Amino acid sequence: MNGNSFMCYIEDDCSLHLQMYSHKTAQFASPYSVESAIGIVVAVGNVGRNVDFTRSGKKSTFLSRDGGLNFNEISSIPLIYDLGDHGALIVAAPNL
Repeated sequence: MNGNSFMCYIEDDCSLHLQMYSHKTAQFASPYSVESAIGIVVAVGNVGRNVDFTRSGKKSTFLSRDGGLNFNEISSIPLIYDLGDHGALIVAAPNL
């Protein structure tokens, strides 16, 4: 966040892990995009060695503008979200 990079590299056994549909035990929002918002993806996940399935683990919300090639942390907490106006509008609220 705030333009700071994660010092996390696949060579160091570190990567971004996104919460997916199969991880519904913690009930976080799954990665989301709409056809009219080309390249925009919003997702909840964690950075580290493994995906964190626990509800109490450190989760953040990430945004990609290039179809998932690169992600930026947009919130240090899990959010629920929706996209409008071809991706020009992102509505989000805490999902704690």
